[in-house]
Amino acid sequence: MAGILIQTAQVTELAGITGEQLRYWKGALRPIAKRDGRKKGYSFAELVAIAAIGEAMAQFSLDISRFQESAEDFFAAVEAIVREQQTPGMVYLSGDQVSVGEPFPQDGEVALVFQINRLARRLREQMTSAPPPAQFSLI
Repeated sequence: MAGILIQTAQVTELAGITGEQLRYWKGALRPIAKRDGRKKGYSFAELVAIAAIGEAMAQFSLDISRFQESAEDFFAAVEAIVREQQTPGMVYLSGDQVSVGEPFPQDGEVALVFQINRLARRLREQMTSAPPPAQFSLI
């Protein structure tokens, strides 16, 4: 899915977030701060990172501020996994540290574990199985 740009409406639908949430997150997350989803679109890796953050926030009642300090490292880690299809494709977020494919952090902090390959596979399937947009006859 390299080179494919995804419009804002599809990002919000696939990531399970609202347009309002995405606009707010753009103010909080540097990697997507200047992204204009209507003109340029989002990369597949950005979609995966946004979806991962959305799932973590929903499952663990987290605030977007939890991701602010590590956003650049997190998006970069997701990009590397998606681009290279690294295995096991795990990203760990502990405190403000992001680690990729390493053993679970043992520093005593609660860490979030993201299974990026699994999420990317699910999003790819959703994108390729989506019905084409309806077309109207103009006759």
